Amino acid sequence: MAVRQSVADQYGAFSYPQRRPDDDRTRLISGERGGIALVNHIYWSGHRAFDEDFRVRDAACGTGDAAIFMAEQQCDTGFRVTGIDLSEASLAVARTDVRCLDNIDLEQASLEDLPQQGLGFLLLDGHL
Repeated sequence: MAVRQSVADQYGAFSYPQRRPDDDRTRLISGERGGIALVNHIYWSGHRAFDEDFRVRDAACGTGDAAIFMAEQQCDTGFRVTGIDLSEASLAVARTDVRCLDNIDLEQASLEDLPQQGLGFLLLDGHL
């Protein structure tokens, strides 16, 4: 528990990745993950339907770049993204995003909490 609190304190003081939410209207946050089409190609040979039954958890989402990028790409499909992070300070930055996406949830939680949530798989920084 001491390590968990230490990590939460560190990211509370130094949110990551650094973002300028006031600049979100003019930039597309793509990062090294490429995009949902790339994820579909790599994991499902391009045959996965991203509809209201599809859910993604971005574990350790930090300030939300990847989670927001995934949600933005699929905002009209019913696809939902949940970003989780230990740091409430990082999540607060993510919540300031100006796009007002309604298919994203941001929760303060630990990676250690995920197994109890009954997930079939975990997408973590682009890796299953």
